[in-house]
Amino acid sequence: MIWLAALTLLLFQGLAVCTIGAMVSVGLNPGAAMATAVFEVILGVIIARAMCRGAQRV
Repeated sequence: MIWLAALTLLLFQGLAVCTIGAMVSVGLNPGAAMATAVFEVILGVIIARAMCRGAQRV
């Protein structure tokens, strides 16, 4: 189960990188792209921590 949490975290980081690239290539503000990417990574960390806590209870 821990490997699934790690994979989820990596997927959220990949999503953040793709979001930065997409938002900047469209012409939006790079600061807003970075803020969105940081939010996505934080959300991924929260989800991965919840998954790890659930795996430790079992």
